Amino acid sequence: MNEDEVVDIIIGHLKSLHFIVAKEVGNFYRIADIAAISPSGEVWIIEGKLSSMKHAVKQLEVHKLSADRVFIGTPQRNLRRATIAMLESENIGVIFVDKSGKVDISVHDGDIDPFEPTRKELISTIKWISKENIIEDKHDYNAHPLQ
Repeated sequence: MNEDEVVDIIIGHLKSLHFIVAKEVGNFYRIADIAAISPSGEVWIIEGKLSSMKHAVKQLEVHKLSADRVFIGTPQRNLRRATIAMLESENIGVIFVDKSGKVDISVHDGDIDPFEPTRKELISTIKWISKENIIEDKHDYNAHPLQ
């Protein structure tokens, strides 16, 4: 299972739960693999990772400035206790996926206090990207330009 498969499975799952979801969203000087708005209005950012959890934690530190919850999405496996402890101490949840499409979300209820102006900007970006991905192209490319 590669990172793109992990991300796509998570996106499908979140959409099935009625989240507004966008992929590859710019946030400060980072790109979030997934940015989503829950039905209750929470902003979630998820970084898909197969390895290098410490690097993901550094990425998510920036995203905490504008998100209510942050997660690492990874294939279903046993994480080391030290890794779990590190993620819990950083208030980072884990979303486990497997090839069959099963998703298990572990939410850590720590305090993340996003900076409201950046949170609002991220919400606007998520909504714009998610709408752009489903807008039909209504341009008639066969029409003569002067008609």
